[in-house]
Amino acid sequence: MITAKPSERVDLGATGSTDPDGDALSFEWFCYAEAGTRGISNARTGVMHNIVGFDQPKAWLKVKTNRVMPPGTGTMHIILAVTDHGTPRLTRYKRVIVNVQE
Repeated sequence: MITAKPSERVDLGATGSTDPDGDALSFEWFCYAEAGTRGISNARTGVMHNIVGFDQPKAWLKVKTNRVMPPGTGTMHIILAVTDHGTPRLTRYKRVIVNVQE
């Protein structure tokens, strides 16, 4: 679990990811809002957090301060999906929980 404050930057990393067969890997970081306890009002796009480098092994996000429901604290669940380029393509998931505190 990572502890962060509103407007703080949170770095995410999966640079140690490898495939046992040596296949290339694709990355996707995204926010799984339903699992978290920090309420965020949804925009038209449906994107809860802009994760910079969402398709890279190293990514980051800034903990939003706008469109946040009171009290503004709680947990955010960030999911990493890593997919290999073998046949068939296989995906493994990991979860990072960010605990937002004032």
